[in-house]
Amino acid sequence: ITEGVNGGYRVGLWEQAKADGLRINFVGTRSDRWARLPDKDHEGHPGFTVRDLAREIDGYLAAARPDVVLLMAGTNDLAWYHTEGVAATAARLGALIDRIHAAAPQAHVIVGSIGPMDAIYKLFVENEVVALKMNPVNDYLGPALRRAFQPLVDRGFF
Repeated sequence: ITEGVNGGYRVGLWEQAKADGLRINFVGTRSDRWARLPDKDHEGHPGFTVRDLAREIDGYLAAARPDVVLLMAGTNDLAWYHTEGVAATAARLGALIDRIHAAAPQAHVIVGSIGPMDAIYKLFVENEVVALKMNPVNDYLGPALRRAFQPLVDRGFF
């Protein structure tokens, strides 16, 4: 997700910051040569779980010394390696956030949600009505999501 296609969400973030007159410097041990932005550094690791990130986070933070941490983690835990459940993944993510705060107390930590699985959780676990708004980056998923969610739309859940 961080590496994304052609830089993922970092492209829009970079362009918005530039339009607002802000200077940002993405940091990380990885570089995406296909990113459509001049700053190609990041710390996105395809296939990593929260546990994988926790194993490496201290080194990443020491090397990068970030002012802001953009964290989206847990997708792989829940989508592909779902053996421990949502509560265990959430607890592990909370512990990871605590470690980030301890290792980089000056950094602002921004945690992204896992979508659209968060909508499914609200529907089936919390039994709540959901309004799902997809980021334009996910436009290509629209037809598949419409087909998948149509029975729920027909029943008034969305």
